[in-house]
Amino acid sequence: MSGWTRPAAVLVAGALVAVSAPTGPADGSRTAAPLGTGARCAWPVRADRETLNVAYPDTAATYWVQRYSLAPGESILYRWTRPAARYSSFVVYDASGTVVGHQSDRTRGLDGRNRSTHIVVGAIEDGDDTIVTAPIGANGRSEGSIIYRVYLPDLGVDRAGGVPLPRATLIDAAARRTRVPTCDRPVANPDVAATVARMASITGTPVPEVPVFIRPRGDGATLYPNPDNTYVATIVDHRPGRVVIIRGRAPTFPDTRAGDRIRTSDQLRYWSFCTNEYAKPYRTSACRHDAQVATRRGEYTIVVSTRADRPAGLRARDGETWLPWGSTAVPSLILMREMLPAPEFAQAAARLAPGQPAAAVMGEYAPRAVYCRRMTFERGGAAACGR
Repeated sequence: MSGWTRPAAVLVAGALVAVSAPTGPADGSRTAAPLGTGARCAWPVRADRETLNVAYPDTAATYWVQRYSLAPGESILYRWTRPAARYSSFVVYDASGTVVGHQSDRTRGLDGRNRSTHIVVGAIEDGDDTIVTAPIGANGRSEGSIIYRVYLPDLGVDRAGGVPLPRATLIDAAARRTRVPTCDRPVANPDVAATVARMASITGTPVPEVPVFIRPRGDGATLYPNPDNTYVATIVDHRPGRVVIIRGRAPTFPDTRAGDRIRTSDQLRYWSFCTNEYAKPYRTSACRHDAQVATRRGEYTIVVSTRADRPAGLRARDGETWLPWGSTAVPSLILMREMLPAPEFAQAAARLAPGQPAAAVMGEYAPRAVYCRRMTFERGGAAACGR
């Protein structure tokens, strides 16, 4: 298991939509050309599990994508309101999917609710709200993609967190400003399926005999990563009558849907477990985010199984949570996502080296997985399944 390469698509979590943006109408009347080359509207592409289940999206997240193509001296100014959500961010990528700039809702100087993000070519200006684009290419332009992410909007609001999407203004080299309206109906990228089909297989690692969570190699270094996330993962195989038991200590987090404020005292901004199909097109089967994971004395027990093998008598008061397996036709990739660890959280996954087992650094916060017969769990609980 040690050293297996995490699929590039895990890094995307929906950002494969940016690989090949659609060239047809985004909403029947406007086109999805890059900003800077005649785009008629902003944010033409949306991705989440409901609209485009590829590249292992977290079910609590939504992604909006905008391509850009800017000449020297040009820039894009976004005015936006902080969503009523657990997390939001802008990430700017070059044409290869590498991060060239990043701004999250905790960026210094962006403490207010109304904000701006200025995406510029080169060092036109400096400031907390400025992101520099990709270098100028052979065609004399800076080109790439912008992804706006929103995680876990508050109850009762839409996927954008109850506020409009960031409003775009294109600024040319003479400082003339052109407002670009937001697309009425962002759509899934119709080219993604073909893009995934053309990709080399990233699922060649065999299923280990014993499931062990590691930080996969390549983490944060390939296609369209979110620099605020770190992953640990394992691969498991289905057998009738057998379940996977995952145990560990739950990191603290702000339960914003219950009214908590974002706090620097919390160990993580967000975390989740997801089951995913370990085969193209890399679909997410199910997720449980932090507030959905039951705990007892700070410890969680997650039971991964098919519906047919779901153990009888799972109890939240005992810290037990069921996570659906999904398809049994292919192995399952189980991912734990950790977002924005507190600087003093020494057991965060972000402190792992690529390829390193989670237990090496994460201590009691490392997810520990074992196979167990369903009947064994029903008779004796997680303790009967071993450590």
